[in-house]
Amino acid sequence: MKLSYDGFEGYAINRKSIMGNTLGIAILFSDSNYQIVTIYFLNQNPKKRKFQTIEEWRTLRDKLLNRYTGCAKHRDAA
Repeated sequence: MKLSYDGFEGYAINRKSIMGNTLGIAILFSDSNYQIVTIYFLNQNPKKRKFQTIEEWRTLRDKLLNRYTGCAKHRDAA
């Protein structure tokens, strides 16, 4: 899946269900500040995690990517 967040372009591979140790991997590139970021989304114990469905996990993943790239963009502007 191709990604685009706040000046970062990249790709992600995600599981279709909440199984296994790694639920997804994202790699982001920023030409403007010469950054390459790799994020591994790890699964957690069902009793401790903040998601119970793949849809809830996708929402949390997207929030993290939005916040991370927004912070990186803001930091470079300062």
